[in-house]
Amino acid sequence: MTTPTVDVIIPVYNGARFIVACIQSVLDQRYPVAQVIVVDDGSTDDTVAQIQPLADTRVTLLRQPHTGVSAARNMGIKASQAELVAFVDADDIWHPDKLARQVALFQEKREAEKTLPIIYCGYRHILEDGSDSSEPCFEPHLEGHVFEDLLADNLISGSNSTVLVARECLEKTGLYNETLTACEDWDLFLRLSQYYPFYYVPEPLVSIRLHGKQSRLNYIPLIAGRLVVQQQWKAQMAQRPELIRKTRDYVWHYLFKGIEAYIQPVTQIFKSMDPDFYRLMFFNSRYDTVWFLFKNKSFKRFLGSLLMVKGRN
Repeated sequence: MTTPTVDVIIPVYNGARFIVACIQSVLDQRYPVAQVIVVDDGSTDDTVAQIQPLADTRVTLLRQPHTGVSAARNMGIKASQAELVAFVDADDIWHPDKLARQVALFQEKREAEKTLPIIYCGYRHILEDGSDSSEPCFEPHLEGHVFEDLLADNLISGSNSTVLVARECLEKTGLYNETLTACEDWDLFLRLSQYYPFYYVPEPLVSIRLHGKQSRLNYIPLIAGRLVVQQQWKAQMAQRPELIRKTRDYVWHYLFKGIEAYIQPVTQIFKSMDPDFYRLMFFNSRYDTVWFLFKNKSFKRFLGSLLMVKGRN
């Protein structure tokens, strides 16, 4: 049995604080990597200056205008030549045994099932300074042909930073959807799961860093990404009303969380106002306030988006 080669792809945008630690964790793998392809997505900080002094010849730096993380990953995939491809986000860190454990499982399942398995693993959360976080983690549990389960939600623990996949699989199913600003990993996993089984290493071999800049904290792209991904499988969704209900509940939940996030700073302004002036402005004539809202075009557009358009196909 031949030993497969592995290329690792790291997309980065303004990641100067964490990129060196991320790259070093890849270079320190017990299973040696063939190439570490770092794709700078138009960073405006000193990310590139942090990468360039690295002396290891396995590190390749590619650069593109700021186009998004999916475009950066795709550039890395196209530049890779190894049999296997792994991804890691620029603020995350790998355990030294990560690739060794995953490649061993890949070889075992490939030999036993005569197919190309997708291998993922457990993860843990760390804070910005690298210390442990109490944030709960989603334990890996899906194995085999997981398309029906994945249609409900992205149940691949740790997402992009945990996955090892044969480049041949990506060539068959297509690369990341560059139009998505969220849920791009889920979209890819769904396409992969139509043809290939998923298996996991249970141990937490990836440290995922939590901090305020992460896109998952922006609720609107999460809602849009989920709807775009699932509408591609609307025939399958139509056969499963429980998924329709779950998605509808998800959309409402995060819509109101998003509204709350935008309203909170305004609420703080109101709380800081002189109470008498606040009452004068907004409660002196309640009918005037209500009438203003219903005359206001922005408010009416907001109401219309909530109610949708009746009879839309």
